[in-house]
Amino acid sequence: MESQKSKQKLHALERMSIVSQISSMFAHEIKQPITNIGYYAGALSMLLEQKPTKDNRAQEIITLLQNELQKSTQIVEHVRSLVKKRPKEKKICDLGVVVSNALGQGLYAQAVENNVPKGEFFTLGDAFELEFIVLNFVRNAKSAVKGVANPHILVSVSEAGAFWKLSVADDGPKLDQQGFENLGKAIQSSKPDGLGFGLSICNAIAESSGGHLEFERGETSGVIASLFVEKFITKEGLRDDEDNSIINTVGG
Repeated sequence: MESQKSKQKLHALERMSIVSQISSMFAHEIKQPITNIGYYAGALSMLLEQKPTKDNRAQEIITLLQNELQKSTQIVEHVRSLVKKRPKEKKICDLGVVVSNALGQGLYAQAVENNVPKGEFFTLGDAFELEFIVLNFVRNAKSAVKGVANPHILVSVSEAGAFWKLSVADDGPKLDQQGFENLGKAIQSSKPDGLGFGLSICNAIAESSGGHLEFERGETSGVIASLFVEKFITKEGLRDDEDNSIINTVGG
């Protein structure tokens, strides 16, 4: 059993190394095509200004396309910054806004109850990375409740000492002991389209930001995935009050 566990850990490390190299190559190669698509979208927008149409859907579609391009560019830049080990820039984030943005895409609204009000839960961090964690939690929850008759996923925030505890709870089937222990580890995914790195990446992001992840079994069913992030209380150490940003020089 010990030998088998060692082999599994070695296999996971090998996969993570390979994925890291491929991610770096992908981020480098995809940047130019994304830039070109942005140029084409801009050209289409200019063409519509020159030759306006009564149908506003064309401009709406271009606007949506440009929004998605902006998100794609953010993803690429985050991957590149991780590879180059750039200093991480932290800003004041409202967890209510982070959750709202994550669920606002419409793909995740069904069966999901957002119980996090805006303007009450502030932390210092990277809003993009926090949104990534919330999305990952919700995607996993949505996958877990697929066979449930009346699925329910609850997103909430509570106090945990000096931390905020952002939780996503589902009412899917109870995980067995092995499945529960594997949560947050880089293993082979049980999903047909999964790589098995989602929660492992989330865990790395949380720890690099001074937080951590925890997983609990629900009282009767499902899993509660929680992100712990430090509360933002004072503005001491802020580099610039205008943009409320702060530089964390750890590791860079």
